Amino acid sequence: MRGFPLGPAALALLGGAAALALGEVEHVAGSTESQDLHARAQLAESQIPIEGLLDRQGNRQVMWNYEDMQYFTHINVGDQELTGIIDTGSFELVVFESHCAGCGLAAKYDKKASLTGSEGPMEQRLYYGSGDVTVRQAFDLVSIGSFSAINQTFWQADEAHMPVLQNAKFQSIIGVGPPETPANDFWAKTADDVAKLRKSLAEGVIPRPSTTKKVMDHLTGAMEMSRHKMMLSQYNVGTFSLCLGKQPGSSGYFIWNDTSPHDNPSLFNRVKVIGRHTWTLNMTDVHLSLGGRDMAPLGCENGCGAVIDSGTSLLMMPSNVVDLLEETITELGADCRNMQTLPEFTFSLDGHRFSLPPDAYLAELEESHAFREGDGHARIRNLKLGARCQLTVMESYSDTHWGPLWIIGMPFFRKYYTSFHVGRTHAERSLHIAPATAGCNPASAAVALALDRGSKEFTHRRFNLSRMYLPPLVRQAATSRFVHL
Repeated sequence: MRGFPLGPAALALLGGAAALALGEVEHVAGSTESQDLHARAQLAESQIPIEGLLDRQGNRQVMWNYEDMQYFTHINVGDQELTGIIDTGSFELVVFESHCAGCGLAAKYDKKASLTGSEGPMEQRLYYGSGDVTVRQAFDLVSIGSFSAINQTFWQADEAHMPVLQNAKFQSIIGVGPPETPANDFWAKTADDVAKLRKSLAEGVIPRPSTTKKVMDHLTGAMEMSRHKMMLSQYNVGTFSLCLGKQPGSSGYFIWNDTSPHDNPSLFNRVKVIGRHTWTLNMTDVHLSLGGRDMAPLGCENGCGAVIDSGTSLLMMPSNVVDLLEETITELGADCRNMQTLPEFTFSLDGHRFSLPPDAYLAELEESHAFREGDGHARIRNLKLGARCQLTVMESYSDTHWGPLWIIGMPFFRKYYTSFHVGRTHAERSLHIAPATAGCNPASAAVALALDRGSKEFTHRRFNLSRMYLPPLVRQAATSRFVHL
């Protein structure tokens, strides 16, 4: 973007605009055999109506699995079929152009082949956990699922330093975080710039041309992001849901404008979103539990900020929690061959109790693709648990307004059918969470109990960590002491 001289009138208007912008489950657990049998009967009956409901909606979109590290779906940009990761931890559509330097297999969208594409005035650099991308504003016909929009705004990637792109199965990143976030970020930067500029002028210091250019660049970005709608707003999507298959290699599903929480409210727990511009929840009472009994506290007694992020392949938790987890599972003699003897994660989100199985934190890693500390700005500890079995959680070093930062990634979606309600205002924003069946349908807690009791197998996963795509928040969690959510 080009900078322009900033006159007194423009500065006053800018200050006013910036100031205006800134002012703006607990599960049912029956214990008798009759209850168990009743739950199994409910399971058989529950499949038909819910499956039919999803079919009638016509908005259930498959996400294909790539080594349990990436899930991608189809998107059409400029009449060109691409694949994309649907990421609740980012906010914009990013498309990798065919001549993008360093974009590897992700570079597919050919802007010259599009008859409907155009470019905007903005350029910037985006920072992900997996690396950095240089992008420019672009517009084109974008279709996904049953939705289509002419002149949909997106970021066209022209250069990248992101190793995961070399062998990626995706050619775009489809951000479905709260849609007002990009504009808010630019307005916040503008307001900060203006405050510094006004302070300098009050002290009699004439600002440098580079300073006024920075202000104008951020103002241009704020105006552009406010004028052009993100995909969720453009498609008028009020609620969407996401679920991943439990079995290794199985597909996942993204449901646009899902009505399941409205049609079957008894299946879901409503969880209030506390993040101002992210899908952040209040997390408390984290334990390792075995046989229904809490055996080791892992923190969040006074609360934590937990971001629910479909783009993050693993769980990310505070460093001191990883210490406790490492100590506990080492004492238990943990091994990927005895998953049935290991504890599960239990935790509360907005007062509702949830749990995740041992494969959420322990898996076999492929030796030939070791994950080095510092790759993608995230750290995974190398433990000597035997063979290739390793602790597969990333470490966070950040705090939030609600306590230490957690990122709850793909393991959560393998157990829970999760609906994201955008809402007309922040006060309405919430998640609706239900146990998921093997076919990725919402189920009651009683049905989930029957499934757990009926299952004698514990999932054994094998990961190639070089396949991980890491969203922007992972980078912040690994490098910042405090993250504004």
